[in-house]
Amino acid sequence: GTGRWTDIGTANPFTSGGSSGGSGGGGGGGGPCPAPWMEVDMDDGFTKPAGELQVGDMVYTHHAGTGTRGGWPVKAVALEENERWDYWVEDEDEPYTFSHNHLVSMEQGWSQVKDLQPGDLILGSTPKRVVKAQYRDRGSVVRISVDRAFTYQIGGMLSSNAKPVE
Repeated sequence: GTGRWTDIGTANPFTSGGSSGGSGGGGGGGGPCPAPWMEVDMDDGFTKPAGELQVGDMVYTHHAGTGTRGGWPVKAVALEENERWDYWVEDEDEPYTFSHNHLVSMEQGWSQVKDLQPGDLILGSTPKRVVKAQYRDRGSVVRISVDRAFTYQIGGMLSSNAKPVE
């Protein structure tokens, strides 16, 4: 996508470890991203809307390589347009809204939001079970890069900021 970049460093923080492959089809490009109003879990125990994150903010997450829990700094944020999907979890009324290819942590590995099924368990510090997932619209999402951890949490559920190969 062509988003506005706030970046510290010269490398593209959204492509860690080689090529992300071709542009893929169907979804409308871009990396995995939450809607601007989605509340990101912060290291201080509070939450912050994804659209208000700034470089240097400390998010609470699990390190992608080591699984270590703790605070990791936001390296870059960019606003872009993408296909958005909603998913609902048990015991919550409001949906979580993300780009179609947003990656969430599951027992069998990472899954894109568009592939979630009722009964799926999304892992994190507060695992939650999916009730349903469906297409929402095309609109703004916030691309987030977390330095070294490559993950962040929303609602206690673990997300990856790596762009999937489609």
